[in-house]
Amino acid sequence: MAEAGESSRLRFRQPSLLTVYNAACEAIRYRMVSRPEENSDASTPSQPSLARRRMGVVAATTLLWGTFVIGSDVLLPLWAAGDLGISADRWAHLRALRMVGVMVGILPLGVLAERYGARRLGPACMVLIAGVMVAWSFGEGAGLWVGMPLLGALVSASFVNLNTLTQRISDARQGLANSIYRGCFSATAIFAPILVTRLASVWSGYPPVLLVLAGILIASAAILFRYPGERPLGSA
Repeated sequence: MAEAGESSRLRFRQPSLLTVYNAACEAIRYRMVSRPEENSDASTPSQPSLARRRMGVVAATTLLWGTFVIGSDVLLPLWAAGDLGISADRWAHLRALRMVGVMVGILPLGVLAERYGARRLGPACMVLIAGVMVAWSFGEGAGLWVGMPLLGALVSASFVNLNTLTQRISDARQGLANSIYRGCFSATAIFAPILVTRLASVWSGYPPVLLVLAGILIASAAILFRYPGERPLGSA
């Protein structure tokens, strides 16, 4: 009788344990479906976190990049006229030559961006531009006829790569990302002209300011290279 009673209690408990087990499985499955972000790998950043990091990189890069672009547009004609004695007519020809560089260089540089990624090519272009600034700081006036088309191609490619990375910040917030990007660039148009002309006045010359602009480009390239999560097209 005792064995029969024990067997009866075991038979009574088995359905209860099975019910608890099924309920636990249903709860776990519901949690995984309803809150998938809590079950992802902790080492993988969430989309909002990734978007914020990307925006921080783009904003910091744009502030430095815009300082160079606006500052160099103000400084270069002053340097060419003041130190090299280049007339307005010759400078107009150099500006046209720069646009030729844009037209010739933008397509092959775009192909390279697709192959190697905007995160790689953008900083590379900035470093090459910095090299041009350093060469010009030593008074290489004859190098303007080579450097201006090269400058045009590299600056244009840098803009394209930076715009591309801005578009990839977040599919849901492209309007906000573009507004911050353009706002940062517009802000540099306020202080960059004052900065470069003030530095030229303090140092009594333009070549040291060209070196400063080269340093700004190197810093901009270093920041942009830290853009997270970008892969070249066609990569695995």
